[in-house]
Amino acid sequence: MRDIEARRVAFVGNARQRIQEDYLRILRYFRFFGRIANSPEHEDDTLQAIIENREGLSGVSAERIWTELKKIVVGRMASDVVKTMLDCGLAKYLGLPENCNIERFQKVSDHYGKNIESITLLACLFENAAQVAEFHRKTKLSNGERELAEFIVQHRDDAVQNLANDDWWADKIMDLEIKPGHHTEFRKMRARVVELSKAVVAGGARIEYIKNYSVKQFPVNGEWKIVVNTLNCYVFELAN
Repeated sequence: MRDIEARRVAFVGNARQRIQEDYLRILRYFRFFGRIANSPEHEDDTLQAIIENREGLSGVSAERIWTELKKIVVGRMASDVVKTMLDCGLAKYLGLPENCNIERFQKVSDHYGKNIESITLLACLFENAAQVAEFHRKTKLSNGERELAEFIVQHRDDAVQNLANDDWWADKIMDLEIKPGHHTEFRKMRARVVELSKAVVAGGARIEYIKNYSVKQFPVNGEWKIVVNTLNCYVFELAN
């Protein structure tokens, strides 16, 4: 009863034995810690047991790891929980880079909490597409999740430089939404730009701008035709 009142989170009985019965319990511990604990402080023996058994995560399936991890990063106290996980040396067993940008993750996590996609938060830990590819190899992301992470790491630096530049954000929207084959996926494409804005903490006004932006339609009728030039660009010209 005292443990419940104190919101104590620990393995039942012998921590090492419990972990070895199912190594996924390492991640479940952190998920439940975030949900229950009233302090970011963990018991030393619990963390030591996790460190001693972390290699067991190598044998856990990609789907099980991703199912737990995506809940952890948008959960309560995620900023502290993920830092502790990295301090325990779990990064390589989760497909994460050795030198994760935890400060960037914490900034975005603290700002948006649950109001952000899990993969957007995890992209904050990556610096390039190669790191996204390694994470995908370990966790078997969906195509949409992988593409969103790649989009964020590709455009993040430019987005930071253009936080107040409406034209830059409009160009990103149009680049996605008028691309051939994307005409039926405009909502998903628009959401991708929204997540990029969250990844750089662009603010609520920027998010509303992205959501409400209206892509200008080029007037094409029977008097126009589309020509693909040698640079594979789409050019409109008057038909004969």
